Amino acid sequence: MPTLTIAQIRNQVQTDILDTALQRIVDAEEKRIEKAAGKETAVTEYKFAGGLVEFFTQRPILVITSIKERRTKASTQVTLAADDYRIFGDRLIRRLTTGTNGFDFWGAEVEILYNPTENLDRRNQALVELVRISVEEKAIKADKDGDVTTTYRNPARARKELLDGLSDRLAIA
Repeated sequence: MPTLTIAQIRNQVQTDILDTALQRIVDAEEKRIEKAAGKETAVTEYKFAGGLVEFFTQRPILVITSIKERRTKASTQVTLAADDYRIFGDRLIRRLTTGTNGFDFWGAEVEILYNPTENLDRRNQALVELVRISVEEKAIKADKDGDVTTTYRNPARARKELLDGLSDRLAIA
């Protein structure tokens, strides 16, 4: 979750909105970011990987907390040791035949608990921009004063483009 204070937001977004109101905007935009890009805290994924040698996680892996496996759907869950699997790149996990619980392929059910890669800078930049959009949001599309016409950006479209760009989930067709 972005960790910017109201003072840090104010340094980048000009507004005369009271701190309490600005905090509500920040909280709402942080929820949008979390919905679009997922939580920055630990993630649990479940895979039906029986027979596979490797599989991809939905998000890039920073660190794996644990991997638990059931050889069959009815068997007892076993927590694997770090030498039972290997991470390739930032999403691919391969089962190893060597190791404490070595086996040729993954069991029927696999539970992975991991922290996704931190992308706080991107999230914080998105938060500032989303707050800016909310603060500057206009109820009208355009304004005309004499010969000068001012056109305002569509806030819904601007938010969608920003959040779509922020998502780091693996797209599977």
